[in-house]
Amino acid sequence: MQMRTMPSEARPVLAGGREHEYWMADGLPADVRRRGEIVFDVLSNVPLQQPAVVVVGDGRTVAVNAALLGLAGGDPEDYLDRDWADFMPAWPRRASLFRPGTQIFEEQLRGASGRQLWARVSLGPISRLGESDPVGFVLFISKPDLCVVDQDEVCRLRKGLDLLADVPTDYVVEVDRTGTMSFVSPSFCRAVGAREAELVGRPFLSRVCVDDRAAAAAALAEARRAPFCGEMRARLAADRCTDVVWQMEAVIGDGVTGLDLVGRVQPRA
Repeated sequence: MQMRTMPSEARPVLAGGREHEYWMADGLPADVRRRGEIVFDVLSNVPLQQPAVVVVGDGRTVAVNAALLGLAGGDPEDYLDRDWADFMPAWPRRASLFRPGTQIFEEQLRGASGRQLWARVSLGPISRLGESDPVGFVLFISKPDLCVVDQDEVCRLRKGLDLLADVPTDYVVEVDRTGTMSFVSPSFCRAVGAREAELVGRPFLSRVCVDDRAAAAAALAEARRAPFCGEMRARLAADRCTDVVWQMEAVIGDGVTGLDLVGRVQPRA
């Protein structure tokens, strides 16, 4: 592929973040910039380096992270303010087929260095509040041969990325029979100020406000019995002033193997 070169005075202004773990083009709409900042900040909490790129509605590449450069080669200015179709030739066709919600597909990627590879893409739209038409997309890019990595770790990573692609404000946590966290969503990581690696394998109740732990423990125990669901209020220790309502549903396998918890922050009156 023939790459266009850009004289230094014409290159886009780069805004780096998280000690240059990512770069964004200057002059982005506020909603696109904020979404990109959230995504790249959360990616610092996942156990594997995750390549990601932000593309706006006209196909222009406006943000990349260091993991993407490591995978595809090149420098930030090789990608920013360039047509993403230069790097993923099938992008215009893919963009015309997008539906609401997260899309997952495999497509050929051509890096700025000339490197070519097949990539698995988890894509999430960026929309303005109250509007359905996307103004841009976040693309999480992985090599399809992730099977060489520990499968449990990969499953957690991919589930977290699928959640992140939709950027939910709800907290999602899975606990096993003992109440130990086996999965935490990026939103929960942000809320408690800890990385996934610091949370998985630790008791969920350790992140609940001390005053609410006894009631939460009783509610969790009740949800493990028929009808295997329930609701509880349990504030996080990291934010005692904010009420969180948790919906609980048992995971049924060989008996009750765990619980799925979805927490929703309650707005203050």
